[in-house]
Amino acid sequence: ASGTAPNVIADQRGDGPQLALRLRGSVPQGILGVGYRRRVANPIHFAGHCMVEALRRAGLRVSGRVRIGPTPSGTPLLTSRTSPPLATVIQAMGKVSDNFTAEMVIKVLGAERSRPGTTARGAEVLQEVLQRAGVPPGRATLVNGSGLFDGNLIAASHVTALLHHVYQTPGVRSEFLASLAVGGQEGTLRRRLRDLPAPRIVRAKTGTLNDVIALSGYVLGPEPGQAYAFSILMNGVRGRQGAARRLADNVARALAEHLHD
Repeated sequence: ASGTAPNVIADQRGDGPQLALRLRGSVPQGILGVGYRRRVANPIHFAGHCMVEALRRAGLRVSGRVRIGPTPSGTPLLTSRTSPPLATVIQAMGKVSDNFTAEMVIKVLGAERSRPGTTARGAEVLQEVLQRAGVPPGRATLVNGSGLFDGNLIAASHVTALLHHVYQTPGVRSEFLASLAVGGQEGTLRRRLRDLPAPRIVRAKTGTLNDVIALSGYVLGPEPGQAYAFSILMNGVRGRQGAARRLADNVARALAEHLHD
């Protein structure tokens, strides 16, 4: 109906290199377009198919199928694009909880080990980082970069161990802190934790699923370098997300008031 807001559910389904979207709902007349962001299971194939489509739209005939393989020697470089530094990408990703970027970053981590970068290889790198933080092998299950479904399994104690490890690593600490939302001011916490005893003292990453509420990060103390790492992971909160979110905020607020008493 004209004048109403779009009401569309976009379900992603993949089968090997194929990716399909099932759309349900309605879009009112007069709407020029509705955008949805979904993770790409196989970005290499996806990029190849996008290139084929772009060439065809430009009037070029393209035959054959998209294949992955090494670049032939002597192939001329047509163009290149340099992405922003990884720290800049992660800062933008963390503050607004950009799931799509998270899925791409884990593939970048995998590419540091072996090309092409895959989620599985990136997860291996993350497991090694967890072990350096003191988490025993096999205790955490990591299957994607965004945590958008319940395949990832990790305890709050493991998250705090990782947060402690990062904070004690000088070359990483400042960049990681800059990627977190700021209570009452920035990112996914800009409308939460506004009544803290001091500004910008809660830096944390939020997490929300239909059945899960999470908040993990730091409460910065009044002294330089002083901080509490905390992690609150709540399952089984379907229909009670608001109350669970308030509980997480109350815990972070209590830590802040204790540190700044």
